[in-house]
Amino acid sequence: MTTTLRLRAHVADGRYTVSTIELIDSTPDGMTFETMVFDTTVDDEVDCRRYTTSDEAVAGHAACVREIQLIEDALTL
Repeated sequence: MTTTLRLRAHVADGRYTVSTIELIDSTPDGMTFETMVFDTTVDDEVDCRRYTTSDEAVAGHAACVREIQLIEDALTL
């Protein structure tokens, strides 16, 4: 049985949603996983990153969450 990767995080008091999924079909360049960051205040995509392995995707998801948290923390100083 195949497990589909799905990760989701709500960051900065819910302003951003970070979503990482396994794509149904890989892209021509072999990318199989995708992380998207959405700004929920304007209902728009603000970042998109793609990966070839699930390990890269999990690490990329965590990196996106950390980056948003660091930016939000810096803005509130």
